[in-house]
This record gives sequence, C-alpha cells and structure tokens, in this order.
Amino acid sequence: MKSVTPKELRGNLENLLDEILRTGIPLEIDRGGKRLCIVPVEKLEKLQNLVYRSHFNNP
Repeated sequence: MKSVTPKELRGNLENLLDEILRTGIPLEIDRGGKRLCIVPVEKLEKLQNLVYRSHFNNP
C-alpha cells in the first residue's frame, strides 16, 4: 500500500485518486503519526461484510 503525506495528497490528489480507482489498491495518508486510508467502495463493502468473531482473539 502506498503512503503519502497530506501535502503530497493535496499536490497530487487527482492522479492519486485515479490510481486508486485503476488499481483498487488503498492509499494510506500519514498525518503526524496518525494514519488514514482511502479505500475503493468495492473493497470497503467486502470489509464491512466480514463478521467479527471475538472467540478468535481469546487465548
């Protein structure tokens, strides 16, 4: 996954959005150590369909 700063995002927004749409690969934005992600809707919908199962996290 590609990572950019907010400054890089502002300077190249149109090209970065086109790349996300073309490849389907999310874009990570690092803002002072906090991370955000731009994800194509198709991938987001798949993630939202996943079911959290708490018993997988218990030792």
